[in-house]
Formats: sequence, C-alpha cells, structure tokens
Amino acid sequence: MDKNNKNINRTNKLCPKTKRLAGYCVGFLPPCKAAKRSNALCLASFDNEAGRQKNKQEVKAFSFSGMNKTIATVLYIALILCSVLVSTNSTVPIAFGQIETEIPAGHGNTQYNTYALSSAAVSNAAVFDVAVSDVAVSDVADTAFSNAIASDTAASNPADRAPSNEGEPSITGMFVVPDLVAPGDTAGKIAWGQAHWSEALSKLKAVGMDKVVIQYSAQYWSSASKFSYYPETAFAPFNGNQPGYQRQQISYALAAAKENNMKVHMGLQLSEDLWFTNMAAGFSDLSFLTASAQFSVDLAQDLWALYSGQYADTIAGWYIPFELNNREVGADAAQTMISHYFAPVADYLKTMTPNKPIMISPFIISGLTETPAQEELDVWRSMCAELWKNTRLDIIAVQDGCGWEWNTKETLAPWYQALADAKDEAGPIRAAKGWSEAIIWNNAESYSMNGVNPMPTKRLIENINAVKGYVSDTVSFSLHYFLPLEDANACGLDSDNQKYYDAYHYVYEHGSAFTLSSPIPAITGGQAVVTGYFDVTLEWDPIASSQVEMPVAGYVVKRKLLTEPDMGAIKIAEVSQPDSGQVVFTDCQLDSGTAYEYLTYPFDATGNRSPAPGWIKSKCSLMAGR
Repeated sequence: MDKNNKNINRTNKLCPKTKRLAGYCVGFLPPCKAAKRSNALCLASFDNEAGRQKNKQEVKAFSFSGMNKTIATVLYIALILCSVLVSTNSTVPIAFGQIETEIPAGHGNTQYNTYALSSAAVSNAAVFDVAVSDVAVSDVADTAFSNAIASDTAASNPADRAPSNEGEPSITGMFVVPDLVAPGDTAGKIAWGQAHWSEALSKLKAVGMDKVVIQYSAQYWSSASKFSYYPETAFAPFNGNQPGYQRQQISYALAAAKENNMKVHMGLQLSEDLWFTNMAAGFSDLSFLTASAQFSVDLAQDLWALYSGQYADTIAGWYIPFELNNREVGADAAQTMISHYFAPVADYLKTMTPNKPIMISPFIISGLTETPAQEELDVWRSMCAELWKNTRLDIIAVQDGCGWEWNTKETLAPWYQALADAKDEAGPIRAAKGWSEAIIWNNAESYSMNGVNPMPTKRLIENINAVKGYVSDTVSFSLHYFLPLEDANACGLDSDNQKYYDAYHYVYEHGSAFTLSSPIPAITGGQAVVTGYFDVTLEWDPIASSQVEMPVAGYVVKRKLLTEPDMGAIKIAEVSQPDSGQVVFTDCQLDSGTAYEYLTYPFDATGNRSPAPGWIKSKCSLMAGR
C-alpha cells in the first residue's frame, strides 16, 4: 500500500514523509526493493527547504526492463556520456527563470550526473506533471473558493446528491495506519485520542465516505517482539516497551465509526520485513506461513471476542495486510502461499463471521509509462484467479500504484481488465463451492511520491475514472495525505491536507473541479545563491492567498540547460507552500561549469498551475575557491 512498503525492502508503507520512503535507492543511498528489479536504475533528488526546517529525500526508481530496446540503448549511451560533463572548465551562469548566478568550474559529481541526465528521460514523459489549466483572465473575488466551500458545507445533504458522473470522486473509504496516528515516538506531536478519531471520521463522512480500513491491529516482528493496538488480553498482554495510548486506537476507531454510522474493515497483523523477505525467497520456509496463519487466527478470534458484543455491526469485514504482487510470487510460491496462509486464515474467518467479507490489497509492479506485456498480464490474472478459486477471500482491492509511481492512468486499464478476467474465471468454481461472489475494488493512492505528498485532486480523480468500469467500490490509501484536523499537532497528517481536502470537497459537491477565472500568477522576488560548489539555493516570495482564488499548495521546480528550449526542462521537485517566510529550495550535486535555468510554477490543490514561470533577474557572486 500504498504513501513505504512497496519495494522489496520497503520499511512500512508510509509515503514520502514517513517510513515508506526509507531505504529506496542505490549508490549513496540504502539498497531498495526497486533496485533488485532487472537492470534497474534508482534515481534520487534532494530538496532542502530551509523555510520549513525539513530535509526531504525524494526518490524515484526507473527500470530499463520491459523498455523499448531503442530507447533503452539511447538512455544507456546517455548515461555513459554523463561523465563528459564533468570535464568542463569554464565558469558559466546558472539562471532561475531570469535569475542568474555562477558556479565555479571543475567541480563535477559523477553520481549526480547520472541522475540529472537520466531523470530527463523519465520526467520528459510528463507523466508526473499536473496539466496546465487553460483559463480566461478576469477580475474575481479573492474569496470565491472559500465562500463556495462554506456555502456548500452548510447546504450539503449527501442523501440528496445526484448519481455519480464522470467528474465526481467516488472514494467511499480510506486506510488508516495506527502507527502513524499513534507512533511510539510522537516527536512533540499529539497521538490521536477519541476526539481526533471522531472528528476524522466525521470529515470523511462529509465528503461521502462510509468506511475506514484499519491497516493492522497488531505488528509482529518475532514471538518476543510484537505490538497490539487494542486493550490488553490474555493473547495480547501488555508490552512494557509500547506506549499505553497505542493500545486504545482500535477502540477509538470503532467508537468513532459507530458514532458516525460508518463501517470498519479490521486489519490483522503486519509483519512487513518478515513477509517481504519470505516472499522474495519463494516462501520456502513453510514455518513462517503456518506460524503467521495461526497468529492471524488467534488475533481475529481475540478481536471478535473483545469487540463483537458492542461493534458486531460496525465491523464490516476483515483486511489481511500481507501484500503480494505480480513479479515476486511465482506459480509454485503462489500455491504455497495460498495453501499455507490465505486459505486456512480465510476459512477460519468465514467460520467465525460467515457474512463478513475478507479483503486483500495486492499491488502491481509495472513499467510506469510502458503498456504491460501480455505475459505480465497473464501472470497477474493467474495469481488473482488462483486466490479466488482456492481461498474464501472475497475482495481484491488492487493498489493502483499511481502514487508510488508504478503506473499512470494511461497504463491501468489492462491490469484491471486482467483482474476482471480472473474474476470471471473463478466465478463458476466459487459458485460450485457455495462461496460468495468475487469482488473487485480499487485502492486509489492519494499521495504523490514525486510531489509534496498529497496528490492533486484532478490527478486523483483521473486515476479513479480510468478504472471505474472495472470495480464496484473505491477506497484510498490513505487519510494521512488527505484529512485535516483542528488539532494542528495531531500525529500522522500532512500539513497541507486542508487545501487538498477542500479541493476534493468542492468536487464532491459540484461534480467537477473548481474552475479558475484568472490564472495563478508567476512568482516574484526570486534570487539564487551558490552554496558548497555543487549546490544552488533558490528563494522566492510565496504567492499569497489574497492573490489567488484557491490557495497555492506548492511549486513545481523544473531545471534545464541554459541553452535548451523551455520544453527541455525536467521536473526536479515540488516544494510545499511555507507557513511563513520565503519559499526555499536547494538543488544539490550540480555540475560545475554548466549553465542551468530554473522554471518555477505555483500550483493549487486541485491541480491548476501557473501557465508561466517567474521572470526575475538577480546576479549572485562566485563562491571562493577551495
């Protein structure tokens, strides 16, 4: 799942600002799951936003496997030619829009050269860029968007809404990660209490959602090391290393769901590292699967005994957090996984709670911009068909991979069609066994690994609409990149969530995204400073809310060689709008003696973007030599 688990050694399925990004690159970064893909190349950019006192590492994995051979050859030659750039000896200016500075010659960095040149091949495909809106210029009230939201909130009645159309969002629920809302180390923030949960679910309900998926109710590292997120029982005794507030999270969630007339899909245990390690080994160690199955059965029994008296109707079904994918589970491994884990666990859950559906959420590893090969689709179809034919799992809620950037909306349909074919193949067999019908859900990722974390609303909806015809429901990973709370110190939420929630709320009420009457203006007040021979720090004035109809959420920063046309610029970062002060971004590990130009475009949470970068000149002095 979706914003730090999806690669071979992903740490915890949380996206950019959380555990999910840790360990995702090669060379000067820790090894990553993507790096284990055939002929894979990991690319990294570093962005240091002094205005927000944060140092963020954003990573992108790109593979030559499955690529057109001609393109792959060109990229390979381009990588070799990178080293030539290091030898330049002239001092030339770096321009930011029209902001110029100079960087001393003779200080190259081969590792960064590989990224700078290679990333152009990825970014030039424009798969990550928010499309520029074509808007007319006219005078508008600064408060148009906020007034529209306030009016709609007062008049909203979800029961009276018209049937969904192509522009409307259709997310009916979101995933919640217990260790994010109540981490062991809160770092000065506030772990969620009952009031936080009640407010969170009330706000999800206000935009048409009726359920939450608790990703897990326990974490298991070994028989001697495990955490539970519900009150102490004989099966789950108190762990002295675990903060007490973590043991209340499931209880808080269920109470909030019942209060808001919503449903909970209850996650079982997460054993992230153990699962991915054993999956990579083809599940050759059967003891892991059998022990995991027994733990899942005992955990489900414990949860049902504890909560069924008060929340039997609130608990809508079960979620098994263990993830699988189309590349790391071969045919033999799939049968082993099914017979020793998924089948016995599902059988027990259906015996204990016959009418509660069981859900899993596998993910697709794809070539991002490449149309999937039929062989890949057949592997995916076969794996899902075998799961449905041989276990009592009901729902496959496939992760769309658009936030993690395995896929784009243009490449999704073949994968979902293959899943629909698997459902058709399994249908007669399930019916003959007296099992319930197989169900396809979409798990749309609401974060953006290549951006400022939350995904722009237009892009999220486009991803959902691309597969709407194949699924019966859509949930999303996760509320951590979507939901705002009144308590700004509450754990596990992105600081920009209010803007993205408001943008989605507008779409929910109107059936289409907010349309600007005048374009977002270009940035002003820009300047550039060379720091440390290889780095350039850019600063500019933020676009104030009074200048726009919808608040600016961030800025796309593109870089190109000074001699290149604008269309040659590659996207290197998205920078969040700061709470105060100037916007600051540092571009690191540049080639000395090379002239660059930076183009910066403000954008809002809907996905509208300024049609042009700022045009401001500022000359900076050279750094002293070593």
